[in-house]
Amino acid sequence: MNVLKNKTILIMGAPGTGKGSYSKMLSKKYMIPVYSSGDHLRMIIKNKDNDSSKLTEIIQKRHKIDNLSSYLNNILEKGNLISKEIMHDLLSYRFQQLE
Repeated sequence: MNVLKNKTILIMGAPGTGKGSYSKMLSKKYMIPVYSSGDHLRMIIKNKDNDSSKLTEIIQKRHKIDNLSSYLNNILEKGNLISKEIMHDLLSYRFQQLE
């Protein structure tokens, strides 16, 4: 019996606090999928997120951004955080896909 069926675990923390390590352990132990917003952002920046071309269009239009990958890369290279509005769009899109 899977005690985590139909459950969501949210792991949050500063960079380097072990979010990825704990996620991998939980994923392996309970056979649950892992979603990392940081990994997703890096995929968008490298234009390797074929699954989210619609998401990219939505964010670019909503936030009046010409090139999302370049925009995100510039923010992250400076060590700044992505806006909560863009992160909300990113997470909302991903959670809608899970439903």
